[in-house]
Amino acid sequence: MEFIQRIRRGDQEAARLLVQSYERELRITARVTLADARLRQILDSMDVCQSIFANFFARAIAGQFELETPEHLLRLLADMVRNKVTDMHGSIVPKGGIIAASSQRTSVSWN
Repeated sequence: MEFIQRIRRGDQEAARLLVQSYERELRITARVTLADARLRQILDSMDVCQSIFANFFARAIAGQFELETPEHLLRLLADMVRNKVTDMHGSIVPKGGIIAASSQRTSVSWN
């Protein structure tokens, strides 16, 4: 993908266009993935996007990605968003949290 080649060369305009092209879709993905209210108190979709774009650009410059189409790029970035949220969720939810469901409501027990 020529776009990635431009980013590898340090083309700031290519980086700006990439963010402009994909940020909206990635923020939607982040908002959908940020289902846990505790996580939403400390992290929002913009935080997630800034983090994954920084990670993506550093790794793209290092030559870690071989992407053939814009769809592959979007899929990679969306996976990075989901992974970031999952990692953050794991760092705030206590280990061994058990979710118990009853017929009336769902409750969480932290044993």
